[in-house]
Amino acid sequence: MKKKLLIIMLLTAFALILMTACGGSAEPAAEGDGSGENDVNETTAAAAPAEVQLLDYGYSVSEDNYMTCGYVIQNPSEDTAYEFPVVNVTAYDENGDVLATEEQTMNKIQPGETQVFTSLVDCNGTSPDKVEIDIDTGEAISPSADAIKSSDLEISGTNERTDDLDDTSITGKIKNNASKDTDSAAVTVLFKKEGKIVYGATSFVDNLGAGKEKAFEVTEYNVPEHDSFEVSALDWGF
Repeated sequence: MKKKLLIIMLLTAFALILMTACGGSAEPAAEGDGSGENDVNETTAAAAPAEVQLLDYGYSVSEDNYMTCGYVIQNPSEDTAYEFPVVNVTAYDENGDVLATEEQTMNKIQPGETQVFTSLVDCNGTSPDKVEIDIDTGEAISPSADAIKSSDLEISGTNERTDDLDDTSITGKIKNNASKDTDSAAVTVLFKKEGKIVYGATSFVDNLGAGKEKAFEVTEYNVPEHDSFEVSALDWGF
């Protein structure tokens, strides 16, 4: 009997040694240890960069049914830039049919950057009943350490003047505080009434060197009634 018990004990010990050598374990794998499908899904979700967002927009329609839109976009990502995002503007008639559509391809937008721009849409002789504006993010690219961001283009000394012909001019100065030159900077004015965008206008300043300052003027005819305006700029160089 003792001999039989000893054989059973030896066989049990031998089995445990084999399990240890083969990496076996009586304990379940810890949750989130990188060995399960859930870990792959969570990693993929965390790695997906945030897309470019449309923060604000507004528009007005002229007597000859041209629609002028102003809008604000932002890249909320902390580590991903985007190349060539597209702002889509679509005008509809009272029946829900498309009157006109316009695509505006932007340049690059760096992580955390906010940009302002405008679009002009020919509504083909009809005043739109509804307008939709959305944005396609564009292609994700690596950020550029020496990129000229909108925050690097400083606007100062702005003034508004309207002449006898109803031309409205916004004047001021733009300074390039970045470390590189740009061959073109887009200066955009958003006209607002009670905090809402009612019109946008863009002009361009060429050959703005690093650390340099230049005057700008944005002039538009028959600007809608407004009580404030905001001026910003973005690098339009290629």
